[in-house]
Amino acid sequence: MLEDLQKPARPLLSNSELRSRIYDRYIHCGGTRYENQLLDMLPQSERSVFTHGDIAPRNVMADEQNNVTGILDWELGGWYPEYWDMPRSCDRRFGATGRSGWTRRRHSVGI
Repeated sequence: MLEDLQKPARPLLSNSELRSRIYDRYIHCGGTRYENQLLDMLPQSERSVFTHGDIAPRNVMADEQNNVTGILDWELGGWYPEYWDMPRSCDRRFGATGRSGWTRRRHSVGI
């Protein structure tokens, strides 16, 4: 999703560059439904934090009391906007199971 369409790849140095990259990739991959609204729909943050990059049930180890005991699979970890992991953790395509499963557990352990 973040691969640069230009060669050599350019670093992303700001939130506006990240948003532009996402928009460019959306259009390049044939996206048209949200072409005029996408930039307004994307979250904004000028604050970057080191985050997992792929937080999902398959990557969180928890004990029987829902205490997180480990986070696995850090190859996508890096400096991202502070909101980066939240949308993916709620998306069923990436393993979320709704309020009865992952989402409820995620809230109970503070993820």
